[in-house]
Amino acid sequence: MLKAMDPDSDAKLQYSIVEPIRAADRTGVAVKSTIPYDYKAAFKINSTTGEVSVAKPLDHQAAAVIIFTVQASDQNAIEHVQDQVAKVEVTIYIQAYSDSNPVFTVSGWTPTNPVIKFTVPEEQPVGTTLLTLSAKDPLNGKFITKFEEVKNAAVRDAEDYVKLDLSGNITLKKRLDYESLQQEVSYYKIK
Repeated sequence: MLKAMDPDSDAKLQYSIVEPIRAADRTGVAVKSTIPYDYKAAFKINSTTGEVSVAKPLDHQAAAVIIFTVQASDQNAIEHVQDQVAKVEVTIYIQAYSDSNPVFTVSGWTPTNPVIKFTVPEEQPVGTTLLTLSAKDPLNGKFITKFEEVKNAAVRDAEDYVKLDLSGNITLKKRLDYESLQQEVSYYKIK
């Protein structure tokens, strides 16, 4: 999400994606916006909040890097209207999708149901290992050796209770008391 500030107390900011919009392939060569893949229409912005989102499927083969300009303008400006505009350049790096992404070997996880559920008895000592993640590269069969937690605002409270180390161990950071807990979940990503 992009956020602009205007010192005017009655300012009403409107966000938009404007030219220049350009892209490069994975070798860094500039690409043209063409049919069937028009990278200029790949992203959209909420005109009120400044939240940028994907507008259509992304294609790493067609455009690995997309650079666009976001403009914020004060819709309530009365004087010097042309000066009540700010622009910023945004660069998005498109990662290649692979059907051979690493897969967790923990029971219950599948690519179509990417959730690992496990039960933890309350009142375990802080520092207790609750679960050790395991994942393999399906192409070479080797185990993944580095894990990284993906932060998720919707489950931020869970971060208070558990932590993930690089080797895949999920350990208890805080006392678990069943009566005072709400249902909390933490999600992890392999890197």
